[in-house]
Amino acid sequence: MVPAVRDRFGIPDVVVYTLGGSHASAGGFAALTDAHWQDEFALSPLVAVRLDRALLLAMRDTGRGAVVHVSFIQRRLPLPDAALGYAAAKAALAT
Repeated sequence: MVPAVRDRFGIPDVVVYTLGGSHASAGGFAALTDAHWQDEFALSPLVAVRLDRALLLAMRDTGRGAVVHVSFIQRRLPLPDAALGYAAAKAALAT
């Protein structure tokens, strides 16, 4: 995706990362499988890390630009029944 964006629009001035979500079912910690945890962290923060790596050096070299990572309140106040993996991933993104 990044090469296509750069080819069409050049180096961005602003990147806003808002991706997130969860498909984990209710049941709390005991219901989350390794796959759930991996899915949560693959979506956020790892996608943000990859996007940043692909764009930040070029933005820095131009001397301009900003990156905004949008997190969620659950990073500090998780819903213990269903969103622990999501909350942990958002906390990692915020950190």
